[in-house]
Amino acid sequence: MYILNDESIQSVIYRAHLLNGISDFRNVVDPKGRWLAFPRIKAGTIDIYRQLGDKQILSILKRQSLVKFSEHRFGLPALYKSDLQYFFCLTNQNIKMYKQKIMFCIKCIREEIYDYGFCSFKIDWINHSHCKKHEIPLFVIPQKSRKDTLHCLRMIFRGEVPDGSTEVSNERHDFYYGTPQSRIKKRLYFSQCLKEAFAVFISEERFDFELDISDRLRDLLRKGQPAHFYMSQLHIVKQVFDALKNSKSIQLKNFLDKHTEIKVVNTGVFRQTSITETFLKSNRENCSACKKIECFLHLNDLLSSGESAY
Repeated sequence: MYILNDESIQSVIYRAHLLNGISDFRNVVDPKGRWLAFPRIKAGTIDIYRQLGDKQILSILKRQSLVKFSEHRFGLPALYKSDLQYFFCLTNQNIKMYKQKIMFCIKCIREEIYDYGFCSFKIDWINHSHCKKHEIPLFVIPQKSRKDTLHCLRMIFRGEVPDGSTEVSNERHDFYYGTPQSRIKKRLYFSQCLKEAFAVFISEERFDFELDISDRLRDLLRKGQPAHFYMSQLHIVKQVFDALKNSKSIQLKNFLDKHTEIKVVNTGVFRQTSITETFLKSNRENCSACKKIECFLHLNDLLSSGESAY
């Protein structure tokens, strides 16, 4: 199965069903004929998607802002793994299932049919009211029932505009469901043990930092609070690390050189090594003996990496 540029996950599942003779679309279209915002594959059909691989599926889910990503190095990096497992029907977690109108650009549809012999629905059509390529309003299909919507989808895949389809109003503003994740950069994450070591480092070195930082952060560092407890709070750790890194602090570089090692964690679902995340961990801690249930590292196979820590 070939995935077209900017194809939505709803479109991928819909086409996979068509290609494999599956007539049940309840996992992608709701009873009122709308897209499920976060669809999942139909139970028992996982083999259909193996050729795509979890990395390609994750990329699509990420562009649609359907998976959780930590935006800071002190966060949990593989939050998306549970979302992937949900998508592949490997878990039964509860996900709030909002719905989305089905919109399309008939010019894009007809161009893809001409170029490829088939067409797809685009991620951009979920997020916007106009086609960016053709600069025209999108059509929205009439919402009545799943049966009517499936009839409309068959017409669209033939390059036809279903009866009752209307152009999206010019007054309708472009919108996003959640924060677009495509801008989140791949980064080195701090393990729990290294976060704790960094909090101790802040407590011991805070009065000697020579930083061009805000008065607010300077005040945080110099408060006479119980040092380790206070400095280990996540918002303090984040702010101090960013300030030190942005000022190219030699103290931070020395800390990382002295206290860290790099580990690569496999987070794939179909094939574990297909997706990886890179961690900085304390070189004084043994992951296999870790008792911290919130740490992702000790739950996974660890591989060495030669990447620079700073």
